[in-house]
Amino acid sequence: MARAIERGLSVQVVLDDQQARKSKSLGGTLADAGGHVRTWSRGELHAKFTLIDGRQALAGSYNWTRSGGESNVEVLISFEDEPTIDRFAELFELLWNEGRPLRP
Repeated sequence: MARAIERGLSVQVVLDDQQARKSKSLGGTLADAGGHVRTWSRGELHAKFTLIDGRQALAGSYNWTRSGGESNVEVLISFEDEPTIDRFAELFELLWNEGRPLRP
């Protein structure tokens, strides 16, 4: 994601509030790189999904952490049909609007 920001792309992330404040979280690193990071605290945010340019959605168990990418057994499914992408976009918008900035 940091490389995408370096290329001039906008990156928005909503993280679980409690998890975002743990030392292993990369939310602060992403915010330092210029990403837009918000946290959600109305319960546990266990949903894990990604939207890419409104044309693709990724969803699954994948933890966006070092261990998620290096040692965990994770599942990540790609969707490219419009109704599914639209539903994920609606959910992201809801979480984003209810969230608060990681750093004020």
